[in-house]
Amino acid sequence: MPITINRHDTPCIWLPDELLESFALSPGKTVIVRFGQQQSPAHVLRSPHPGRVYASHALAQPLCLPSCQLHIRLTEQNQLRLGPLIGLLSNWRLPMFTSFLAAAQDKGAVFYFFRPEDIKWSEKKVLATVIERMNGHQQKVYWKRLKLPLPDVVYERIPNRQSEKRKDVQLCLQKLRRMPNLHMFNQGFYNKWDIYRRLEKSPSLRPHLPETALAYPSHIDTFLSRYPTVYIKPIHGSLGLGIVRAHQVRNGAIQCDYQRGGVVRSRLVANSFRLCQEYAIAPTRYLVQPAIPLIQYRQAPVDFRVHLHRDGHGQWQVIAVGAKVAHHRQSITTHVRTGGTFMPAETVLQAAFGERAATILESLRRTSLLFAEQVAQSEAGPIGELGLDMGIDIHGHPWLFEINAKPGRHIFHNPWLKKAARESAQAIVDYAIYLSGFAGEQHQGGTSWYPMEKADLSSAF
Repeated sequence: MPITINRHDTPCIWLPDELLESFALSPGKTVIVRFGQQQSPAHVLRSPHPGRVYASHALAQPLCLPSCQLHIRLTEQNQLRLGPLIGLLSNWRLPMFTSFLAAAQDKGAVFYFFRPEDIKWSEKKVLATVIERMNGHQQKVYWKRLKLPLPDVVYERIPNRQSEKRKDVQLCLQKLRRMPNLHMFNQGFYNKWDIYRRLEKSPSLRPHLPETALAYPSHIDTFLSRYPTVYIKPIHGSLGLGIVRAHQVRNGAIQCDYQRGGVVRSRLVANSFRLCQEYAIAPTRYLVQPAIPLIQYRQAPVDFRVHLHRDGHGQWQVIAVGAKVAHHRQSITTHVRTGGTFMPAETVLQAAFGERAATILESLRRTSLLFAEQVAQSEAGPIGELGLDMGIDIHGHPWLFEINAKPGRHIFHNPWLKKAARESAQAIVDYAIYLSGFAGEQHQGGTSWYPMEKADLSSAF
């Protein structure tokens, strides 16, 4: 049943009998029609064609209704909502955004990209970037800019902490948070120490957390006395940058290893105070953890990236698991930027555990879901996507190393995860629709989905 925009010069919306009955609306009634953060009064009339919805140009223009596919529902406040309208907020457009926006086209949702400077706050509108069309054969995307309302839901993808600290970004986020009818998910970046303190309170998760302390010299000494090797990590770090591996040698000195590119460099320091001076380590910025005896693949350490999403019912799902194999046995991290490689998790686990591989992978997936649920429960705002860096020790026990609120998508560049890449993009859209209130029977009248097209059908009236 297409929604058609006609040239009528009075704000009107024509609904077929089935929607009038479902929404308990009578012809002649005036309702508020809302699209994103825009709304306009309109007269409700009976559609002259069964199964077809019409909106007048006088209604579509103030709402900035584009030619697209939409859902329609009546809220408890007697508003007739069209949507959902989903916005992806970032500083610049990245290639990965294409998959998100494209996934919305078949789900009756409008998904667009916007930057803080694209917003017209006084109008509650935004100069949005949308996909005009895609050439699948040439793998080419054609973009266009449209003026659209601020959305029902914002997927926050500010790419890094430096960008997030910018004044214009902070002001934009504050204003969006204050909007009463707008939901924003995956806000901000995680503090490793804060996450650890939140998770260690859970008895079921504590056995999967390496012991962690702030990197005071005294704490470093304690850890070095307990464990053969420790890692000293930036609280706000990412991509393995700034990590120092340390262990004591016989004369009481400490050997420190750090990595630049794919090269591991070492240095001896006399004690933990000198270690902190040499590497500018302060307890306000660094943590200390023991090194976990991880499984290896071809004599190189391995950890795992687990990518999770909430689905259209708000439930967590593991979308992808990939093994990250370090460049060589002395590598400090497994990151691709330091020479690491992605491999199928099944291949690595089979090599390490044989017939136990499937059971251990399932344990890793279950543990990841527990962590995701716990983190989401303790967040102030909704979380729909997480990337977990996890390890498996030589006994098959899973360990959590880091949780990423804005996980990279490099894992999906691997051909064996192409299907998972599509599922990931679709999950973002499904969760945004869930947050918008257009999924399921959450409001009176429910939801109906209609293609939308522009046409001159004034002769029908």
